[in-house]
Amino acid sequence: MVKILLVVNFSHLYRGYIEYINSSDKPDVAETEKFDGSKLKKTETQEKNPLPSKETTEQEKQAGES
Repeated sequence: MVKILLVVNFSHLYRGYIEYINSSDKPDVAETEKFDGSKLKKTETQEKNPLPSKETTEQEKQAGES
């Protein structure tokens, strides 16, 4: 009976994988450095669902208790 020992060196794949992981951890900020915020339109923020005031919640508590 003949046994064949197969030795495969995957170290080059491992190194490539590690380089890939390390490179993807660092975001590409080249485009953000060129961004010009002065070209954006000015807008006014409007709350669609504002929270009730403290007085309103107190009135609701009192109405619920009676």
